[in-house]
Amino acid sequence: MARTKFTNWLSLMGNRLFDFFSECEDRSRLKGIFRLFKLLSITLILLLLTTINANENDTEDQIQVQGGRDIGLTTMVDCYLISTIPEPYIQFKKISIAPNPTNGSKWVTLKIKAVSKTSLPITKATYYIDDSEPVQIKPRDGECNERREYFKTKVFIGNLSAGEHIIVAQVFNSDGDSDSRILQIIVSPTVE
Repeated sequence: MARTKFTNWLSLMGNRLFDFFSECEDRSRLKGIFRLFKLLSITLILLLLTTINANENDTEDQIQVQGGRDIGLTTMVDCYLISTIPEPYIQFKKISIAPNPTNGSKWVTLKIKAVSKTSLPITKATYYIDDSEPVQIKPRDGECNERREYFKTKVFIGNLSAGEHIIVAQVFNSDGDSDSRILQIIVSPTVE
């Protein structure tokens, strides 16, 4: 009885954490970080449920499903996780910044190669440095209308202080779905 209450509580907490991190992921610029936290929290809860279920007798707490097959609690959790964590709509095939470290340069080159995992075309790409406003990037062929797009732009970093900074690149499809990647850039002092 106590084990069942505890597993129900863990299940409830897992759902709430998943919903919380999903909402943070939808509202934040740092979608990748919140997606990582979401996966880590669900993995931790899955490990706890697996540990609890490992000591369980095979015939105890079995659930009868259609077709007469029995499955345990852990299998149900695995099925739930697989069905609720969405695939990213956009896949980054390549992303790079050069030079990094900047070696005193005031400009760096940002390259992005992205593919839409659905039939929808990629419609735009943006980047921002630290907490600045997003800057739109033009595709190499001049138009964003295909499932595969290649973006290349020069990024001015001459106004950044020396040290580590974050560049977030984000790509969108025609439905407004997006995916982002975080790159770290090391700005070395500018040579005058």
